[in-house]
Amino acid sequence: LSYAQFQVLLSRTHEFRRDIGHVGSVLLPAVQQVSRTLMSTTMIKFQNMGIRLPSGASAYLRSSPANPTGRYSLDLSEPSQYAVATRLVFVCHWESAVAKAARLPDVSQHGGRLGLRNVTLNRNKQVVTDSFTLPGDGYVGEGMLHAD
Repeated sequence: LSYAQFQVLLSRTHEFRRDIGHVGSVLLPAVQQVSRTLMSTTMIKFQNMGIRLPSGASAYLRSSPANPTGRYSLDLSEPSQYAVATRLVFVCHWESAVAKAARLPDVSQHGGRLGLRNVTLNRNKQVVTDSFTLPGDGYVGEGMLHAD
């Protein structure tokens, strides 16, 4: 989905104003190669038109795949929040592989050079290992994921 297609789709669905916030947040992770600033500006325009976005959309826009620091509280049943969680896990595994190849010291919480810390899934502590994956179908899951 290109940014232009995303924008046209949202602008032409004025008759579905009640549902457009949800539709936009579901499609947001599918938009490819667009700056966060441009996307945020578009979302502000829709908010100014009275179209409210679910919290998942703002979580997606606030996340930074290039520098995923901070605390996360993600509802895996929301596609945009599931996309953020997927990126966190991907970056965690990627950085682990790079650290192993460079023989960097392991400073991770549970070993394996995996950088996610204090991970809970549905209030149950999770030990992140090389085989850690998110529950769900790759689009959405169930429950809340919290991580640092």
